[in-house]
Amino acid sequence: MLLSVTLSGLAANVVLTVGTSIKGFAAIPYVNLSTTFAAILVQAYYFRRLSGNLHGPLGFVYVLNFAFVILALIIGLLYENSLIHILAWTCYFLINVVSLLIQGSMNRYEVSERHFLNVLCIVSLLIVAGKLSTKFLDMSASVDNVMLLTMAVFFLAASVPLSYRLFGILLLVSSLVGFTSEGNFRLEGNRAGFLAIYVGLTVAALCRGKHLRLVPLALIPVVFYIAALSLDRSVVNGISSRNIREAILLIQGDDISHHVATLQRFYEVDKVLEDLDDQGDPSYIFGLGLGRTINMSSSLDESVQGASITGADKVNNIHFLLFALLHKFGVVGIMAHAFMWAMVARYLFHLSLHRMGRFPTFGFIYLFVCITYSSSASITYFSSPYIGILFSVVEFSFVRSRRAAPSPFRSMATSRFLARGQN
Repeated sequence: MLLSVTLSGLAANVVLTVGTSIKGFAAIPYVNLSTTFAAILVQAYYFRRLSGNLHGPLGFVYVLNFAFVILALIIGLLYENSLIHILAWTCYFLINVVSLLIQGSMNRYEVSERHFLNVLCIVSLLIVAGKLSTKFLDMSASVDNVMLLTMAVFFLAASVPLSYRLFGILLLVSSLVGFTSEGNFRLEGNRAGFLAIYVGLTVAALCRGKHLRLVPLALIPVVFYIAALSLDRSVVNGISSRNIREAILLIQGDDISHHVATLQRFYEVDKVLEDLDDQGDPSYIFGLGLGRTINMSSSLDESVQGASITGADKVNNIHFLLFALLHKFGVVGIMAHAFMWAMVARYLFHLSLHRMGRFPTFGFIYLFVCITYSSSASITYFSSPYIGILFSVVEFSFVRSRRAAPSPFRSMATSRFLARGQN
């Protein structure tokens, strides 16, 4: 599954570069659709195993969320929203529901952990190759940053042999270091990526039961904040990463109007709230449905003009996840998704008290890296074809752990029964 989706994304890059003039941000919606279609084809092989079984309540809650997607689809059709976006978003959720049901029909993992690690290495190398191609071959900029960051954190911080840990360091460097046109090194990555790495390392510490590591991890934001305040403006202006430079300047009190990329996010929020207000109070409850777009033709961010397949006056993507959910699913949708992720957090804290295998560790890291990265890049969350599979993996591990650990009340009753027998 991972390998097929990755190969599909790279193939879509090649086709879009060679066969069309669509590149950069404008190519991302098409690549998202192609990778989703590839995931559906891959899962079709497993349809014979589809029995509709669910390991536990998390799967049921995700399927219930899909019922809200059907409601949002109907609302979107009634509002005559963009059909291409309605189709795309329906496919995004459908593949994860199917993946969840297929994975729930399996009673055991079919590959060894060593084979699993080797496959992850191959996939990560393909993603790195895709990233390099966007820099040197002028191919479409569509690299799955969430999966790459997840693998880097997993190999670096999970319980794996030393050789894989060193490989994780290389992956992390490839994610954060790039080259200028003159061939010099420069810091890359964005704020969402750095925050996702931080959260991934925290989750990895919990998965390994290394709770003492949470103390130095908790100090990192404080150290960064103090360092940002103390840096001289000339030093900050010399930082190659625009996102990091903007973050430091904003911490130092710079006016947000001087930074178009950051200002764009809040401009989208204003347009979403304006759209909801125009449609009345009920729209806040159930949202405005799939395919809902906003008019961004007056945006100061030039990338918006070419990033939407339906034009700048009909932009579907909202960067902040909270407002993307509100716009399309309303407060009801936000509550449903919040409850679902609260369950994932509960599974994590429960399993952190036990010995956790590599499968659930990878699942937890990906899920929390994904939700963190998507907090300011929401389309990553909606278009991910892996969430359904990894929900099922972590839930299977949780249910198995609960079954393996007897209830303390049951153990007490058993002890009393044995004592009576000895008497």
